[in-house]
Amino acid sequence: MELLTQFDRHPSTTVVGAMTRELDALYRDVPVSIGWHELSGYHSRVIAPRIVFIYFKGDCRAPHLPPHQTVEGLALAGINRVDGRMLPVVTVDCDRTASYIWRSMSGAERANGDAAFGRVLARVLAHELYHYLTGAAKHTKSALFRASIPASSLLSRELRFMPEEVADLCVFAASDRASYISGVVLTVDGGVGAMGNLF
Repeated sequence: MELLTQFDRHPSTTVVGAMTRELDALYRDVPVSIGWHELSGYHSRVIAPRIVFIYFKGDCRAPHLPPHQTVEGLALAGINRVDGRMLPVVTVDCDRTASYIWRSMSGAERANGDAAFGRVLARVLAHELYHYLTGAAKHTKSALFRASIPASSLLSRELRFMPEEVADLCVFAASDRASYISGVVLTVDGGVGAMGNLF
């Protein structure tokens, strides 16, 4: 599975490194390899198998100051849907995620905020990828896939897939559905590119 990423405000290499390591660790027992690519490095109309577009909205650098907003009850990420079908397009809201975890961060996590924030962003992304890959709109009771994940769980060092979730992902990977996940690389620009030279 190839993840094509686009950031509003690019994070540090430490955040990105922690994010990729954590997502790889979460999917370690699943027969799906994960490749990370920046959308800006791809040319339009490149076709590749198993593409999922990931848009990281907002400031994806580690939070260093208390948030200005309350985000309780707001989604940290979402997968795009059309007519009830999940599309391979995920939006992760970095600002909401940073605000959500701030109060639960210990002093050590704040001091090493880049690594902690990278882990959290990977877990938020893993939650949405699970929905997409399994086709399951419902949540489970595990810490990683419940409807509302406590901030302390997102920050925990021991958050992993439950055996039944790994089984769901393995069933997907062995299914015919996994063989034809593909897409065309599109620029996520709110439609501005489709407007041509009107501006």
